[in-house]
Amino acid sequence: MDKKPIAISPQTILSTIDRISKETGLNSFVLFGSSSVIIYNQHRLRLLPDFIKKTADVDLSTTFKGQSVEIYNLEMKALGTIFKNFGEDTDFEKKNEFYVELVNRGIVGMAPQGWEERAKLITTEGATKITVLHPLDCAALKLEIGRDKDIEWLAQGFSAKLFLPHQLEKHVQGHARYKESEKKIAENLSNAAKRSKILMKDRGR
Repeated sequence: MDKKPIAISPQTILSTIDRISKETGLNSFVLFGSSSVIIYNQHRLRLLPDFIKKTADVDLSTTFKGQSVEIYNLEMKALGTIFKNFGEDTDFEKKNEFYVELVNRGIVGMAPQGWEERAKLITTEGATKITVLHPLDCAALKLEIGRDKDIEWLAQGFSAKLFLPHQLEKHVQGHARYKESEKKIAENLSNAAKRSKILMKDRGR
């Protein structure tokens, strides 16, 4: 029988990032996805929906700027370490029921302009610096990427009233980085909103 996913505490996320910092030698990261919503709202966790609290992965990226051989080598070393020791299907995942993924920092670069100002900057007990994306910026990234699992994440967020379609639409319109992506974003938003109505109907809400 499959195990039901468990809620991940903010302390577990932060202590895991501290471990990753020690093993990779990197002392700063950007946190996004469901785990960033948890940390951003760690003082009001009870208000978060289960699909956020029971996320199966923690998404990180490095905070390097620009390109160089040295940066490339550091990122590749960190990628290998995280994949081997904290990644999917590792002993870490089997024990903790979630895994960590180091995502290309170009993904974070797709966030709406001004995301750095809206993010929370925290320092862990282990002195790791973490930039925590604002939930609306996390949702905007999901809109931009637009995989089926991203649309499902947004639909769950709408149905749980974590954020609302008109809020996200306004946020993206006000901060869209690329003109050519506006049509795709509008389609993804519409699909997520339609799916959220189906979810709410199924739940009798």
